Amino acid sequence: MTLTGLTITNLAVANDESVVQQSIINFFQRKKNLIFNRFDRHDGVLYEQKYNTTNYVSILFEFKYDTNLLNNQNLAKKLVQSIVYLYKLDNSLEVKTPRVVAIVDKDEFVYFHTNQLVKYLSYDLNWNVRANDAYKVLPELFMSICEDLDTKMLIPTHHKISEKTLPVIYDDIIKYCKDTIQKRPVTSNKMKRAFDYWEEEVLLTKLNSNDSVNLFVQIFVNPSSNRLNDAKNDGTLITESFGNNKVKVDRQKFILLMNGFDVTNFSNVEKKKITSTQDTLIIESERRRLGAFYTQDIWAETADQYYDSIFPNYRNDGSCVWDKSAGTGNITRNRRYSNLILSTKEITDIDTIQQSGYNVGAVLEGLDALNFTYEILPQSIKTKLENSTAIHMIENPPYATSANFGTSSKANVSDTLVKKIMNGIGLGNASDQLFNQFLFQNYRLSETLNKKVHIGYFMKPIYFTGEKTKELREFMGKKYKFKGGFVFNAKEFSGVKSWPLIFAIFECGVQEDSNEFHFDILERQGLDIVKTGVKTFYNTDVLVSSKNWLKSKWVETKDSVLMPPTTNGFDISPDNKNAKNTVKPNFIGFLHNNSNSVQFNGQYVGIYSMPFASSHGVSFDSQGFWEAIMMFNARKLIKLTWLNDKDEYLAPNEKHEKYEFFKILSLVRCLFSDGSNQTSWLNKTYKGISYRIKNEFFPFKKNHVFEKINQHPTMSTFDDFNNCDERFIAKILWDENFYDKLPEIAQRILQEYKQIYLNRICELTDSTWDVGYIQIRKNFPNDFGVLDELFKELDNVMRPLVYELGFLMK
Repeated sequence: MTLTGLTITNLAVANDESVVQQSIINFFQRKKNLIFNRFDRHDGVLYEQKYNTTNYVSILFEFKYDTNLLNNQNLAKKLVQSIVYLYKLDNSLEVKTPRVVAIVDKDEFVYFHTNQLVKYLSYDLNWNVRANDAYKVLPELFMSICEDLDTKMLIPTHHKISEKTLPVIYDDIIKYCKDTIQKRPVTSNKMKRAFDYWEEEVLLTKLNSNDSVNLFVQIFVNPSSNRLNDAKNDGTLITESFGNNKVKVDRQKFILLMNGFDVTNFSNVEKKKITSTQDTLIIESERRRLGAFYTQDIWAETADQYYDSIFPNYRNDGSCVWDKSAGTGNITRNRRYSNLILSTKEITDIDTIQQSGYNVGAVLEGLDALNFTYEILPQSIKTKLENSTAIHMIENPPYATSANFGTSSKANVSDTLVKKIMNGIGLGNASDQLFNQFLFQNYRLSETLNKKVHIGYFMKPIYFTGEKTKELREFMGKKYKFKGGFVFNAKEFSGVKSWPLIFAIFECGVQEDSNEFHFDILERQGLDIVKTGVKTFYNTDVLVSSKNWLKSKWVETKDSVLMPPTTNGFDISPDNKNAKNTVKPNFIGFLHNNSNSVQFNGQYVGIYSMPFASSHGVSFDSQGFWEAIMMFNARKLIKLTWLNDKDEYLAPNEKHEKYEFFKILSLVRCLFSDGSNQTSWLNKTYKGISYRIKNEFFPFKKNHVFEKINQHPTMSTFDDFNNCDERFIAKILWDENFYDKLPEIAQRILQEYKQIYLNRICELTDSTWDVGYIQIRKNFPNDFGVLDELFKELDNVMRPLVYELGFLMK
């Protein structure tokens, strides 16, 4: 019996879906080397294991036992199930999109090329559903398919299975796969992949990131005006934004890219999806250089709701709304405005707004926002502003700065006309931040027009918290009051790291009267934006900073004694004039205390037995010792999160009932923390002089360790022990009035470390007797498991006190 005859015989006696599946799959696999990947009961994908990118065989099968597939409603139910499978496969990075969808029962074989179905994959649906129930839970998809079948907009290929038709079906499907270019649905996933192909393979002319994205979007949204120049054969494009023949592409690859989508039949919904994907297509290295991030629709909508709650009906009350860093209109494009101005530095952004049909009727101008004065504004903008009752500046200005610590600083990015003006009136400290320049510019606009210019900005919270923005806050506060806003994680913007991004609303004409600013904490949960709490940003304009609190405790303020500067407690800094190499006469330790915010807690806070080479800290003696170790712990106890990085440390409440409790625990904690970099050395040579580096943070009295040191194999260690005084910490710690006050957890930590020290000190033949904790840990890292667990308990006791005592506000 032939293969075809055997298959027909098996189907004739089939009594469930599994037999139908086995019969059909076996027929195809015997004809061609194909693999069947079953992913839900009997359904699955039949495909070539090694297929190329242009003409592979891949068939999505939906098997039934006995269903009338000539009935459109029956067929639509099964097709919805197949399209749910297709959606999930199409979004997979590992599986190529099936080229044919086949629905088969014991005597009917119905199939579609995927190109007929891609439009359904563009629907905004909750695709995370069970395929079997999909037609019930996705009724809009089911009804749309039913209508398309009824009106012949969707035409299936239908065969009754027989010995004559089965080979025809096979040949037809293989031909479908081999000869037809696969169309892609308009999804963000597919558009991102298409853009990668555009940049890597298609585009030959070098364009900046912004222009590349804009042209990519325009060729899909408006293909009749952005197309190959058929009069030439060299790949030149005719474009509205870039002029004719100025941009070249690989002709064949451009055709392949365009043929991969049903460009000529895109619906307006699909075009809108294409334009919205550009938000995440801008190459992040270029956009981040300028600190510019596109605002996603969901956050723009949320910002509008918050702003409208402060200024009701602001979009249609005769006021003018101006976004002067508009990009492609991300903030405004989904809303209507009676008077709208959109300006942006990039002319191609203006072209995209026009070609995409956003904000029809708005004034559109190319404008370098920070390099103009009112006098040189285009007349179209002046007319709008002068005829408005009030002005609302709704923006997501760039966040770049030339004043950051480290690689995030962008040299010269803030050198603008506005910066020169700010420097001229004493606001230079704040002028390095671009969004501060935007704020200042709006103040001047209000002065020039003698009108209220209200503000709604996406920005960093450093405006409210930073020491360098104090003068700007005072300047703006004469005329602007913070009215409300929200904070969310900046990682919501593609390619951006986690840090707090705020939307802040300022009312013009009202003076600021607070140093505390409350923001709703918002989080995206599924499709919803949910309020999870309230965050208070504050500054030290009136409140006493922890740095000033520390300074107030020093009796001896000058560092005058030469000592080797260290970079890590172990190594001496290379001799250079900038290294910090002096300490106070009765030196105990050095507190590295960079900046005054949580942002630097992890890497730039530590206690050393030598001056820290790059300074950003202070040496301390017995006067100021307690405050130094409390400050160290208040910083090390608080780990950086996306929300707290700009929180400023304040002077604690010394009258708080738990102040002394935190103080005594700080003595134990400062010995064993990350950043406890106190070390001890018999000899450190600096500028030709040998120094004995004492560890005044050694925690044991000499009589506690005498027996072990007496057995030490290195005589120089024993001699040094005999010639040294008790260390500063040990004298405090083992005073019975102090030790007895320690909670049990602190005493257990000290006893555990004592056992580690006694077990290991004789093995450290090149060390001192007052060796630092960090030195023992470096040599014997596996000894500290128990101590680490105890230390976590201590942290849990102390961490809430950082907030209770007022070192930080919640």
